[in-house]
Amino acid sequence: MLDLFADQFSQMNYLMSVINDRPQDSMFCLERLTDLSYHGYLSLESAHQGGCCNTTCLPKASVVHAQKCSNCQLMRYCDTKCQKEAWSNQQYPHKSICPKIKSLRERLGPSAWARATTSTPDFTFTDFKRVCQRKKIDMEILKEVGTHLACLQAFQMIYRDKNSA
Repeated sequence: MLDLFADQFSQMNYLMSVINDRPQDSMFCLERLTDLSYHGYLSLESAHQGGCCNTTCLPKASVVHAQKCSNCQLMRYCDTKCQKEAWSNQQYPHKSICPKIKSLRERLGPSAWARATTSTPDFTFTDFKRVCQRKKIDMEILKEVGTHLACLQAFQMIYRDKNSA
């Protein structure tokens, strides 16, 4: 029951951070009331399935599946311009998180990585944690990646809400 409440409260806090144009506030509940490694796990799938990860890119109808970063193979960008902008973004630079995502992907291996980034009922967060324990993967890396992705997605949502016609 506490987990359900924490998730609802976290969602409410996230909504308030969007309304108040303060994406950093959304992390308060995420850090204190939820399992950051679980949210990190969810963020992998979200980033894999999402569109362009450049925070200042407005959605383009012509881009169905954006290209993946060739290094981490998770983050997607609609073109080279967006990828370059995201690489050196002042708040959430891809340059800082890319090697950590790549390390996580390599340590998990192709099979576990594919299952972690694609929603399937036969691979749960519990399964993911077991794989991480077996391969001696530090969950702090997942937490860091998840926090970065959550902040990036919140910032992107605020930017798009403000700038879309």
